[in-house]
Amino acid sequence: MEGKMKRVLLVESKNIHRQALKDLLSHEGFTIQEALDGQQGINAVRTSDRFDLVFLADRMPGLSGTDTLIAIRKYSPHQPVIMLMGREDRKAASLALARGAADIIQKPFKSEEIHLTVRNVMEKSRLKLSEEKQFERLRRLEKHTRQLTSFSMNEVLKEDILREDKFLKKTLELIADIMETRKVSIMLLDKNGKELVMAQSTWLSPEIMKSIHQPVSKGVSGWVVRNAKPVLIKDVNKDKRIKLARFSKQYNSPSFVCTPLFFNQKVVGAISANDKIDGSDFSESDLAVLNTFTHLVSMEIANLSVNRKAEREYLKLTFINNVVFALAASESPEEIYQNLVDKMRTNLRANHCVLLTVEEQGKLLAVRAVSSESD
Repeated sequence: MEGKMKRVLLVESKNIHRQALKDLLSHEGFTIQEALDGQQGINAVRTSDRFDLVFLADRMPGLSGTDTLIAIRKYSPHQPVIMLMGREDRKAASLALARGAADIIQKPFKSEEIHLTVRNVMEKSRLKLSEEKQFERLRRLEKHTRQLTSFSMNEVLKEDILREDKFLKKTLELIADIMETRKVSIMLLDKNGKELVMAQSTWLSPEIMKSIHQPVSKGVSGWVVRNAKPVLIKDVNKDKRIKLARFSKQYNSPSFVCTPLFFNQKVVGAISANDKIDGSDFSESDLAVLNTFTHLVSMEIANLSVNRKAEREYLKLTFINNVVFALAASESPEEIYQNLVDKMRTNLRANHCVLLTVEEQGKLLAVRAVSSESD
């Protein structure tokens, strides 16, 4: 067996059968826990971490195997259970399968049959768990996407959406939760398009983030921005496509997924994930999830940009109308000047506003009106 030791629970009252199974499975590298009757088996499942496999005899003192199976699946619904039955127990075998048994092995059993059944059941269990995990991730993705798209314009800094801390931080927290990873970051291109700067991260302090920048020619994010496509990397230290950035040693795992972030059909940065909580490498499925989320982020940024533009147009028209009405209500030049600076200060949200005019000689500026917040 490769990787983590697999745990098996043997629920069998007859010592000869229990010992035979124990010898076979121990030789295959399984860690064995024994239970002498149904109640002990139920207690083991209820109080322990999930077993990779349970062998359960049907005929035992006290609870029957079928009743024990029902109780086990109550405490651990996805627990794979192989029933051990006599060849004459066809009705009981059909009932056990209907109650959720993964397979049936008839007594007296053969070692080849045990090996084949164990392999098949564990592979089915692995695929089922993987499928359930993907469904759960999609469910959480849908839930968190609704949260992300619920951001209103009041929650987003209008001056620069792409660098808005609250929006980016929430985005990364959602991605980290869905992908079950510790480190997610967004790097954005600078104004010259030559360097990537750290915009937000799930694990770095604001002070450290300010100091992190790298040439577009280096790092996983740099490769993604240059090529404008997502990438899955199993080991960044061995991947010849990547020139390591100066801060790459801070990552605990060499495996990455990274996707480009688009705005107005141009790459403006990249979102990357690293250090899965369970220590495993990223997969194509992980890359698909991150890529989907990144597209949603890009769409939301575009929507926010459209809303911001519309709001600016509205504010501009409102400002012009206010100025026009103020000037129309004014009688003297001095009153016109004063109304103009008052409206400009209010609409521009400034502390002070001064109106200067050029004298006839064109050499001196004259103060015509002043508006201050304290006035």
